[in-house]
Amino acid sequence: MQEIYPKFYKNFKCLANNCPNTCCKGWGVDIDALTLKKYKNVDGPYGAKLKNILSNHKQFFKVGATCPFLNKDGLCEIEINLGEDYLCDVCKKFPRVEYVYGKYVEHSLSCACCESARLLLENKLEFEVVESDKKIATYNTFDSKIFPYMQNARNFIFKVLNSNLTFDAKLEFLLDFGKYLQENFNIYSNIDKIIKEYDSKLPSYNDKITNHLTTKNIIKLIKKYMKLEMLTPFIYDKLDKLLHLIYNKRINDADLKNFLLNYKKIYEFNNIVIYFIYKYFLRCVYDYKIKARVEFSVYSVVILIMIAIFDTYTNGYFDTKFNIKNLEMFSREIEHNEINLKKLTKFFNKKTR
Repeated sequence: MQEIYPKFYKNFKCLANNCPNTCCKGWGVDIDALTLKKYKNVDGPYGAKLKNILSNHKQFFKVGATCPFLNKDGLCEIEINLGEDYLCDVCKKFPRVEYVYGKYVEHSLSCACCESARLLLENKLEFEVVESDKKIATYNTFDSKIFPYMQNARNFIFKVLNSNLTFDAKLEFLLDFGKYLQENFNIYSNIDKIIKEYDSKLPSYNDKITNHLTTKNIIKLIKKYMKLEMLTPFIYDKLDKLLHLIYNKRINDADLKNFLLNYKKIYEFNNIVIYFIYKYFLRCVYDYKIKARVEFSVYSVVILIMIAIFDTYTNGYFDTKFNIKNLEMFSREIEHNEINLKKLTKFFNKKTR
């Protein structure tokens, strides 16, 4: 089996009670059946507490609430009293996630965790492949014939994102490439030809006029994201205020271009695009929605950049701390809500420019 990891993956360490925004509150955590059975077999006073809390529902805490096992010091009582083996699957793994494609497993860290977001933004995003004899039971079915071609396409996207193109040119290129690939991939062998064709076009994109990142498109994009389900007002409020600034002509697409040119840490946003492409692009082997995966990755970063422009306008500056918080909250609202992901996939699958 081949396993792939971001190189910073091994550097992750939970901040525990030092975390500024603990994952032990704010959303629902379901308990898997095996762990639930273990809890029912715990004896003594702590077993009684477990049974009492779980008597009415099979969640540690519901959306918006705090886990009842989070003590006043910000630490997990279950881990303290029973050990890590008694954590449910979600709590044991988070923010670690994995995607299985047969004998190929990809590992990632969810940016819904602020420490994961920090590692992503502060490190060069590179990957390492590890050969292992691990056996993972999987029942997922995907198009194994197209899989290696999509791997080639994703590797090409990584090449583009690590190239010397300006960042806005990279985004334009990916939108064009994703659309063209969607329209012409019906013969799988064409995919490598398309990659070769677009590779030859790469240098010309630094001189290409922006077609996609216009005020009109950005307004449409903001409105779409504002219609999604939100657990907190954090992202929604920023988008709402941003929209008013755009309507009042306080912010426009020129501000976007200026930000892309002048923000000294633009590589942070480049890393976020790589992160989204890494996590979502290969899902097209299940549903063939190539363009939707690319556009979700690109336009989600455009939304984060527009929020950064709003923060700059509001606070007079923008830095990595803002970016970590924005990415963390965006990930919680979008990446960890399957309904939102499906809505965006459907939107970008149908969207035409």
